[in-house]
Amino acid sequence: MGFCFAVPNLLQPAHAQRIDTVIVKTLGIASAHARQGLGKLLYRRTLESAAALGYRRAILALMHEANPSRRLGGPGARDIRRYTLYARAV
Repeated sequence: MGFCFAVPNLLQPAHAQRIDTVIVKTLGIASAHARQGLGKLLYRRTLESAAALGYRRAILALMHEANPSRRLGGPGARDIRRYTLYARAV
């Protein structure tokens, strides 16, 4: 039906920081179950599990600006980086 893939932010120690951030990389829902709130539930459960493991922050990584998943972060969410994707026919 769906899945959520999240990993610890392993770059934090390189900046002399304790790993307290989880990066939500991919959230996928089977099309037969789309628009039923499953994505929001998976995201919420992922954050609850991360908090239980001691993580204090979450990053929703590499979201296309038109992706409805961007709304999962809620009103307190903010962009921390923006990227441009380029394509060229070969």
